[in-house]
Amino acid sequence: MADAKRAGRTPPWRYRVRWYDPDGKPKMKTFTRKVDAEAERTRMESRLNDGSYRDPAAARVKFAEVAESWLAAQLHLKRSTRARYRGVLDVHVIPKWGTTPLDRIHFEDIAEWLADLLPGEATGGRKLSPRSVRKAYVVLSRVLGYEVKARRLAVNPAVGVPLPKVMPADHVYLDDMQVDALANASGAYRVFILLLAYTGLRWGEASALKVGRVDLDACRAHIVEAYAEDNGKLYLDTPKNHERRSVPIPRFLAEELKPHVQGRGDEQLLFTAPQGGPLRARNYRQRFFAPAVVKAGLGHLKVTPHKLCHTGGLARYRQRRGRQRRTDDAGPQVRDADLGHVRAPLPGPPGRGLEEDAQAPRQATGQGEGQAGEGGAEGP
Repeated sequence: MADAKRAGRTPPWRYRVRWYDPDGKPKMKTFTRKVDAEAERTRMESRLNDGSYRDPAAARVKFAEVAESWLAAQLHLKRSTRARYRGVLDVHVIPKWGTTPLDRIHFEDIAEWLADLLPGEATGGRKLSPRSVRKAYVVLSRVLGYEVKARRLAVNPAVGVPLPKVMPADHVYLDDMQVDALANASGAYRVFILLLAYTGLRWGEASALKVGRVDLDACRAHIVEAYAEDNGKLYLDTPKNHERRSVPIPRFLAEELKPHVQGRGDEQLLFTAPQGGPLRARNYRQRFFAPAVVKAGLGHLKVTPHKLCHTGGLARYRQRRGRQRRTDDAGPQVRDADLGHVRAPLPGPPGRGLEEDAQAPRQATGQGEGQAGEGGAEGP
């Protein structure tokens, strides 16, 4: 050591700590002081015994590499969910963390990044909503959590990071008269509007509903698939959360659906685009739904096809409460089982007919300007 000092070289290390990792691979670390070596030996023994040991070299891999491995391993995800995760990774997460080693991603850095996303400082001036910021956090956290299970990281540094508060969305609940006005203004798609409004079906489920899955005698629609869209291409997938279910159809609606079912094949779509084929959400909304909303005088409510399922969920809730005759002075809260994915306090009474039993007859307040023919719904 004295010769090394005189020559201006770093003295050789004198103490070595040797161990085997959980995979049986030999590891070694050297120290110039015995006290440091003993402290390291104690730490290694503790980590090996309690299972928290991680190979430091494994955590030096770049985030972008492990993010791709994580996404490829998510075999349980639906195609639409995978596409959303792909977009969040490419637009927000990888541009920030892609070249960063896993062991250099820290709690405070993640918190600062999320705070910069809101005002747009981390996105070139484009502000993100609290909901979008949370989505970016979820993807980052899941990648890091995956690496904890893969034994690259001892802990997930994203756990506990403060998140922006998301304000609840404003839900729109139409009463019977408003539903009838919208349906009558929809021409050939009148019954399609009633189906959305009184069953609570999501757009993809209603547009994928086939004739053979509608049982008018039992007043039931069997939901087993739904349309989704990826880069402009429609494809059939399972319903949201892979939830196959049987949905009640009010008696009056079952009568309205008879002309759309009789004489048609079981595999035909119940409602189609004007030239045949499945309805596309964007085209339908621009060409038919938006003009019908204006014609019905509902433009101020900002109604969308998706928001009609809130009305349908509320109708089912009112029906159930009517049958069971429950009371709640403080104002009832909608349960997930009653409204599906809607989670909001109930508004005031929605209309005259929502508390009727699903099997009870109902008189329509008017007829539409046209009915769908044998080949499916035809546009105005």
